[in-house]
Amino acid sequence: MNVEEVKKRLPNAPLNSLDLLFKPEYASKLKDCGIAVIDSPQEVIGLALHYLGKDPYSTDKSDLDAAQTLLHQLQPSVLYVASGRQINDLANGSICLALTYNGDASMAADQARKANKPYEIAYRIPREGTIVWQDNLAIPKDAPHPEAARQFIEFMLRPESVAALTNTLFFATANQAATPLVDEAVRTDPDIYPPADVRERLYADRSMSLKDMRQRTRLWTTFRSRQ
Repeated sequence: MNVEEVKKRLPNAPLNSLDLLFKPEYASKLKDCGIAVIDSPQEVIGLALHYLGKDPYSTDKSDLDAAQTLLHQLQPSVLYVASGRQINDLANGSICLALTYNGDASMAADQARKANKPYEIAYRIPREGTIVWQDNLAIPKDAPHPEAARQFIEFMLRPESVAALTNTLFFATANQAATPLVDEAVRTDPDIYPPADVRERLYADRSMSLKDMRQRTRLWTTFRSRQ
């Protein structure tokens, strides 16, 4: 979020709550400065379900209908649904609130600082909880150069390599040997390396069947079609 712009419009609203997004009385007041939502049906629909107190991976029609209603209420206040735009748009002040990845938000904050922007870009883990996920490196069974891939993975597993990546992209590393090599400001940021009590409110990413994914894709298409 652009802290100054959000506080200007919502001086008493909690900055670490999904209420900013999902309560129409809040989102409508941020419409003029721009709300962006990441284009990821699995993650956004799951988060909507979680906000409603339901299983993020529920396939129950009534649960999905409730999530659709919540997204329908949000839609009039959303400037765009997309992936990849939020970093620059947050940094240059084109939007004031984004549902996006923590690393992307932190990169936007870094850009704004380096450009001496007169506002602060901040990321907050929602107090209601959110998804916790991981990136993986894998080698396809028909990869043309598997040995080169193995060497790259070995390189990225080195503490100094992944620490440099974390210092650049602001995504926490699970490599404990790398943690001391991460910049102190990054490794002590509770919104990048959340403490135990916050991690208890997070839920893990999970795969779903193609049938269930298609169900969510239809819901998402309806949400996006109103853009």
